[in-house]
Amino acid sequence: MICEACKHENEAGVKFCSKCGEKTGATPAPGTIEVVPEADAAPAVKPEEALVATSAPEAKPSTPAAPASSSLASTVESIKQMPPKKLAIFGGGIAAVIILLIIIIAAASGGSRFDMRQNSITFLREGSEIIVLGNNNRFTIDGRYNSSQVSMDGSRAAVLTDWSSANGGTLWFVTTSRATLVAEDVFSFTLSNTGRGIIFYTDRIGGDWRTTLNLYETNNSRLTRISEDAHFEASTISPDGRTVAFVVAHDARGNEITGYMRVNNRNPERLGDNILPIAVSNGGRHLYYIREDETGRESFHVRSGRNSNRLIPEIGRTPPTIMFNNDYSQIMFTMDGRTFFSRNGSERERVSALEIQGLLVPPNTQVNLRHGFIQTYGVSTFANQVALSVDSNWETRLEVIDRRFEASMISGTAGLRDAHISENGRTLLFVNRSGHLMSVDPTNNNPEATEIARNLRFFVASSDASHVYFINSDNELMHVRGNRTPTRIADFASHLVMSPRGNRAFFITDMGRNGGDLQTSNNGGRPSRVATEVMSVTATPTSVLYRNFDSDVYRSNGNANFSRVAADAIANW
Repeated sequence: MICEACKHENEAGVKFCSKCGEKTGATPAPGTIEVVPEADAAPAVKPEEALVATSAPEAKPSTPAAPASSSLASTVESIKQMPPKKLAIFGGGIAAVIILLIIIIAAASGGSRFDMRQNSITFLREGSEIIVLGNNNRFTIDGRYNSSQVSMDGSRAAVLTDWSSANGGTLWFVTTSRATLVAEDVFSFTLSNTGRGIIFYTDRIGGDWRTTLNLYETNNSRLTRISEDAHFEASTISPDGRTVAFVVAHDARGNEITGYMRVNNRNPERLGDNILPIAVSNGGRHLYYIREDETGRESFHVRSGRNSNRLIPEIGRTPPTIMFNNDYSQIMFTMDGRTFFSRNGSERERVSALEIQGLLVPPNTQVNLRHGFIQTYGVSTFANQVALSVDSNWETRLEVIDRRFEASMISGTAGLRDAHISENGRTLLFVNRSGHLMSVDPTNNNPEATEIARNLRFFVASSDASHVYFINSDNELMHVRGNRTPTRIADFASHLVMSPRGNRAFFITDMGRNGGDLQTSNNGGRPSRVATEVMSVTATPTSVLYRNFDSDVYRSNGNANFSRVAADAIANW
């Protein structure tokens, strides 16, 4: 079996590469989608009604997907089925498949220029029960896991259980200490970035695209019906969860649609026909949407107040990469192999002659990836950020975006393999195309990189980038501090992670079919064995977790003392 990460040839049937430790044959899980079809007519939106959460509605008949018959619908369907782009350089979430682990992060304010994550919720699936690990808490939800979404500014989540295509599923709101039942018969949902609002769809019958769109406000448990003719999965919610932009369908097949926006419990505003909302800021100050003209051509726009600007004249078959800052006042997007920028609804300006695929941020920065091409970052501005770019040959490199929102390449990063940036943004570590670990201060003009080590395959670093653990080409685990000479920690190492606090690393040695030895090293010191027959290990902002050969899961708060939190729960991390 060939490892997709390092191309090493392993024995048939192994789950993890014996060379780099990556899972073999893994593929990214496709993301959910929020957008769909076109329009012409414009009947009034039905008045909103307060809902009372009572017993579950009657089960609906099977709902086969209706064929998309408009060009806008076809575009959206292709987006829905497109797998997410692999964004390996910056920190991201962990995909959830069947029996799984999902790490959900909460944000914290502070002196960092990045909105950092400090709390975590972990879901483990044990048969028909879900175990929830919230920081140091542990509780359960009855039901089969289907999907979940993550808040950016707090340890909140929305989870869908016991879902079927005919009847939908049960929607839960989850914090670090408890789970609250929101609604039954739910077919799809979206959680706001702050976790303060959830929009969800109910009452879908057969192949009819028209459904009921509801809003649940998590701070006060208020449940409101927004529209009974909302187009299925064609809505978006503001970060604070109080503004919803959505689409009304005028026929069962969704060929005629009209866009609307509801701000802070006021009556919905009609946006116009053939308008598909993509993102909306708090209070509806900035609205990003796709418009289809009479010829079927689709363009991308921003509306700020009463002023609108067309950002992309024509959207091609491949969706552009779209990046937002934390309040949606700034957007970067790709077009024709270049990257452009708009702030506060202004006309587009060119940022880079290359395609920026994402920002390089510290591992515990808030990052929300939607649909594989829409990214939201926990930063107030894109100025003074480091970005991952690709050229026409898809060779990666790093660029610095200055205060004028102009990007320039960081010397020596063309073809880089991996990168890490400190929480203060002043230390950038990267592995160049030759496998050398380099260090540079990206805030300096024309910075010169310093070589730290050679022959790297993989590395992790502390939050201030002062301690680096790396695995070299001989599978030796090494440690280096600053510009000192690297020292050897262990042989035959893989599955390397850093603890959420301090300078402690966890890793597996002598990995085989029955797992390997989990070991730890603090500040580059002598390693000590934690457990045997360990199959995988991962770190959250509050914990380190590992799974053994018997599928038991153990947790620590970042030190070497672990306790069992689940039995026979195969976590996919």
